[in-house]
Amino acid sequence: MSTFKPDILESNLCHMFFENAQNPIQINQMIYNEKGEPVDYWILDINPAVEKHFGMKREDIIGRKVKDILPDPEPEWFARYDEAIKTGKSISFEMYGRAFDQYFRMLVIPLGEQNRFGIMYQDITELHNKNLDLKESEAKYQRLFETSNDGYSLTDKDGYIIDANNSSSNMLGYYKEEVIGRLWTEFVDDEYLDKTYNEWEFRRSGKSGRYQVKLKRKDKSSIWALISASPIMDEKGDYNGTLVAYKDINEQKTAEEKLIKSEQNAFALVARLEEANKNMTHFISVLSHELRNPMAVIMLNLELQKMASNKEERAIKTFENIERQTEYLNHMINDLLEVTRITNKRIVLKKEQVDLNLLAADVLKDYQEPYDEKEIGLELINSPNPIIIEADSVRMNQIISNLLNNAAKFTPKGGKVTVNINIDEINKQAIICVQDDGEGISPEFLPDLFEPFAQADRTIDRKHGGLGLGLAIVKGMVVLHDGSVEVFSEGTGKGTKFTVRLPLSENNIVKQEFRYKAEEYLNKSLRILVIEDNKSLADITCELLEFLGHKATAVYTGTEGVSRASEIRPDIIISDIGLPDMSGHEVAAEIRKLTEFKDTIMIAMSGYAQTEDIMRSKEAGFDRHLCKPVSIDTLTRVLDELSNRINR
Repeated sequence: MSTFKPDILESNLCHMFFENAQNPIQINQMIYNEKGEPVDYWILDINPAVEKHFGMKREDIIGRKVKDILPDPEPEWFARYDEAIKTGKSISFEMYGRAFDQYFRMLVIPLGEQNRFGIMYQDITELHNKNLDLKESEAKYQRLFETSNDGYSLTDKDGYIIDANNSSSNMLGYYKEEVIGRLWTEFVDDEYLDKTYNEWEFRRSGKSGRYQVKLKRKDKSSIWALISASPIMDEKGDYNGTLVAYKDINEQKTAEEKLIKSEQNAFALVARLEEANKNMTHFISVLSHELRNPMAVIMLNLELQKMASNKEERAIKTFENIERQTEYLNHMINDLLEVTRITNKRIVLKKEQVDLNLLAADVLKDYQEPYDEKEIGLELINSPNPIIIEADSVRMNQIISNLLNNAAKFTPKGGKVTVNINIDEINKQAIICVQDDGEGISPEFLPDLFEPFAQADRTIDRKHGGLGLGLAIVKGMVVLHDGSVEVFSEGTGKGTKFTVRLPLSENNIVKQEFRYKAEEYLNKSLRILVIEDNKSLADITCELLEFLGHKATAVYTGTEGVSRASEIRPDIIISDIGLPDMSGHEVAAEIRKLTEFKDTIMIAMSGYAQTEDIMRSKEAGFDRHLCKPVSIDTLTRVLDELSNRINR
């Protein structure tokens, strides 16, 4: 005899009514002789009603053979039980039991494994004579059916619901009357209809089953249910319908789905972190390479300057090389800061009405010469009509410039780059298209091309150089303008096309742009005090100011700056922020306390260039905040603008 496992009961009617049923219910295992004939059966489990019927305790019945309890059971009983086991179909019948001198109505349910079967029987002796007990039994069944916490419904052979309890209709959000008479499949989510039809075919063939399915509620929501379905067969073995029990497992399934999604998100995050780490490692290597090259050029030029016999002639070349490499270093630092500002959402746009045709034409003028030097064709195809967008013209210049820089890197000698400015009338968008016929991009690099530090060129020779920040800046600036940017390439050697989309402005009036000419230097000589702890930088700044016609004095600490200001009464004070003894902000605050310096122009010149740095300088009393390194054009322009406030 094998050990009985209670979960066998979960898929049939016995499980539902086992412990509380008024009628005796047994779980048995048939015993066959050598000829395969049923001769006895083990009693594996019983409900309390069996104890009462036998007049024995449960522990005295379970685990025994029926012939040990009833010495002479009729062979007909075994034959009917054997019929259910071998056909796999539930059967019901009425039979007289000599041992008890009673009539019984029997329901035999095959349990599908190890010749196990369940029997539920009812003493119908009086009913056999009067047919009265039948109605009472049906009433008891109906009460159990209605009061169960699990949902039950009974369908006919065509799948129409002919009965249902309140738990089933409540689960679906209907009244019981709204459910009866409708096809069972009407309540099944469309995604699970095929599965339901397949299960239905199993019921028609007399097989019980359990499966999970998503059901449709009246309010259009869905709910997960565990279905236990048992076919109802008549005495001839024909299918008459299905008893369906369904349990609400929505919370369980929702938790499972959340867990799966959480796992997927975790794996995706790990992948992103691995890729970010890979990009960062590559970036550090690239940054080291890119910094060492200009530094090497500067150092070698200085060494050559020391050794040159013709110092003056060599000095010109040295200064040209140093200037070129310094500009390159400055460009790298600016790109790094720009990416940081974009990432931290610290970019503030100064939007105005801009004609995209004119702006693109101005940018291309600046790039015509370098493109000519590389023998790369550069063509602008403007829209015949003005294209007005609301944008920060400086940032728009930056977007187009970065795309042109990128195109120039990857377009060979004799190639061509085309900039097309157009309008998407349907979506009310301005279109900037930069297309080259250069190296192209492999498909695997396209998805991450706009990520910081991502580069398609990761070869050891790094013939194109750069930090991989230009396109990240393009995307950041475009998004700030409520636009989008995309890239297309058919593959290596087939060129690349970048398309920027920006919303059109509803206002077509363009303000006239004031253009400052850097070569227009000051006509007024000013007294300027420079406060800078880097002596070399302080001295060279003074030398430059004196070259422009001003009288400049350098001091190297904040304390000395405050003291010297009172002595020379400068028109303009230029101060570093990161001074050793007191900060530039403290210097400004001390000087502003003195009445004679209330209107003196003060300029902060610092390597700190975030938005909050500029705001702190303004709060401390500075009129302007310039980011190191400051070009001669920028310094001249600022001095020219501020000098109009000086009354001498």
